[in-house]
Amino acid sequence: MMQLCSPKRRLFFSKKEVDPDADPHGGDDFIEGGKRRCTDVLFLLAFIAFWVGMLACGGYGFTNGDPALLIMGTDYEGVLCDEKGTGVAGTGSGNVIDNSGLKTRYWANFLEVAAVARSAAVAATTPSFASSSYTLADAKSMCVSTCPQPSETAGQVTWFCDYPESNSYAAQLTKEAWKTKNGDVYSDLTDAEKVTSLQLKGPCYPVLIPSVNTYFSCNYYGNFSQSSFDAFTALSVSGTTGTNFLTDGTYSSFASLDGLVESINSQVTDYIAGPMERFQRYIDDFIVAKNVLGMAAGACLVLSLAWLVILRYFTSLFCWGTVIVVNLGSIAVTCYLALYSGLIGDDQISGIVDSTGLDSTELNASSWVDPASENEEVLKACTYVMAVFTVIFFIFTLLMVRRLKVAIACIKVSISAFSTVPSLIVFPLVPCVGMMLLFLYWVFAGVYLMSCGDQKIQTCVHPFESSESHGCGVETEWSRELQYMLLYHFFGFLWTTQFFIAVSYLVVAYVFAKFYWSGADKMGMTPLLTSMKRMPFYHSGSAAFGSFLIAVMQFVRVCMRVVMTGMKKIDRNGKVFAVVGYVIECCLWCCQKIIEFINRNAYIMIVIDGNSFCWSAFQALKLMIANVMSVAAINIVGDLLLFLAKLSISIGTAFLAFVMLNGDDYKEEISSPVLICSVIAIFAYSVAAVFMGIVEMGIDTTLLCYCRDMEKHNGTPQYAPEVLQKALGIAGEVQKAEEERKAAKAAAKAAKADNSE
Repeated sequence: MMQLCSPKRRLFFSKKEVDPDADPHGGDDFIEGGKRRCTDVLFLLAFIAFWVGMLACGGYGFTNGDPALLIMGTDYEGVLCDEKGTGVAGTGSGNVIDNSGLKTRYWANFLEVAAVARSAAVAATTPSFASSSYTLADAKSMCVSTCPQPSETAGQVTWFCDYPESNSYAAQLTKEAWKTKNGDVYSDLTDAEKVTSLQLKGPCYPVLIPSVNTYFSCNYYGNFSQSSFDAFTALSVSGTTGTNFLTDGTYSSFASLDGLVESINSQVTDYIAGPMERFQRYIDDFIVAKNVLGMAAGACLVLSLAWLVILRYFTSLFCWGTVIVVNLGSIAVTCYLALYSGLIGDDQISGIVDSTGLDSTELNASSWVDPASENEEVLKACTYVMAVFTVIFFIFTLLMVRRLKVAIACIKVSISAFSTVPSLIVFPLVPCVGMMLLFLYWVFAGVYLMSCGDQKIQTCVHPFESSESHGCGVETEWSRELQYMLLYHFFGFLWTTQFFIAVSYLVVAYVFAKFYWSGADKMGMTPLLTSMKRMPFYHSGSAAFGSFLIAVMQFVRVCMRVVMTGMKKIDRNGKVFAVVGYVIECCLWCCQKIIEFINRNAYIMIVIDGNSFCWSAFQALKLMIANVMSVAAINIVGDLLLFLAKLSISIGTAFLAFVMLNGDDYKEEISSPVLICSVIAIFAYSVAAVFMGIVEMGIDTTLLCYCRDMEKHNGTPQYAPEVLQKALGIAGEVQKAEEERKAAKAAAKAAKADNSE
């Protein structure tokens, strides 16, 4: 493994060494030898091969899938409305079901819809429901051209019946005849079929409630048709009358037809209309507040730039202020706990005795109990812990004084580089667009893949032709091969997302490294474009390697979470699985964060030295261990400052939007400002995170460049920018070293000239 990752072996394909000035992709003056080479090319080839498989999976899904199966749902035969397909239920299994022209979905048996609301009552009387989770998606639905309506003629009942392709009617009915009669073929049934229909077991069902087309689904509304209900219960065939479902015990708790209709309507509304209506209302709010959204977008940009200016000129004040506040705060908390627990001064009992005016004898004789006295030992323990923390942090501060100077200087250098290359502000748009396109492809291809499964009737109820005929919906069954394809597709999304992030790290780190080693004067006209060409060209293999490690860890975490969820379902009351799951999840999360930290610094070292991923990760760890105090200081101070910046920008933008939305122009026009302000806060935090993320990468790059410079030049960073030199008080040493280097270079040049003569 070390041979594979050693920079000496360059195990992966390397570019032919050329003149840096002649190579449009090479020639970094801070790289040893001035030449870059392609790194970890085998992993780049593996990544490309993986994406060939991703495209193959997507092509299979686009060719064989139909997302409408997942989005719109199917009828009880597993066939989409307005399409032709092969039936899966009853006698229709294997037959071609022609739903052409039938675009709307209709739940024919309204009692099945009521069963969703009254699942407990149904489970008590219908064993087929007892072992399943019954939802509206499981109820029997059919495709219609128009939503059926109750008969307006007294004494008559409108019926809606099963497809002729899926029911062995005694009369030979065609689908065209069925369509012509709008599904009402009750008169063509035999007496036996009419009897089961009067029992609400099919193949025909009475239309007793009006319905309306809502998003291509018939939604029950209005009042129960009393005349149709009376006509239905008055019908009699072979001694069997229409079932009075209000008195059969199952639905008697509804007490009235209106109560039953209300329950049915709420189920259909919640299933197809409720979320859409709320979504539409929220969309309307955003449309009304479009000016506020535009203002918020501009405000978060202005605040982000303002924070960069503040960090640039007041970094020292913020850093030292933060350290002082933390020290004083820890001292104050320690003293407060000591006073409260009685370690300093009087304890709580003495304080309360004094405040009540009673002496200790009277107080002891009473039934009064001081809660603080019961927690006195806990408070003392907390005091000791805080005291230890205060002392440790104070000692840490004394030891970190010089390192804090380095941290402050690194922050200033990174922000200076940011101002030198302002195009860094818009660079995050590039990976964001790439990831957005990836996400769109992944979602569409994934939906098509998921819809490639076989449509099969669920087995949670009896067959349709049985006396307990209830629909149970159609489920999509995925073969093992399709499941593997979905897992492959999911892992590809994780890997590619991390690949985009890795390449972004390399591009940004190159700009800051160039600023450190070459200075602002030698950055070139378009340093960002140069970086965007060089880093992907030379180091995409390393990005593929590092991103693969993180993607594997993320995939393991997701799989582990799925496994633990399944275990919890097996033992819902057990606490062991929950505790074990949390521990494993915590450990995996920590491992992922460690890998991300190593990767981030490995990418910086790849930029600095141009070596392969493994060797760069090793060098980065070695540098950080050798300079652990400086690394700790800059991580603590830098992360805290940048978090405060992101938080203040987010809150400030959301507060400004809230003030505007509560003005007279918007107060009466929107349903609630909470959602808009929440979205604005998240958006502002994301924008701030983009800015501060670049600064954070600049800080880390500057720190590693500084450590590498120290290592190369015996403790004196000869290439440190002027800001860093002044902060460390080493400007004189650097100047002296520079003069010595120039003198040595001139002497070597003169010696070479003498030898040539």
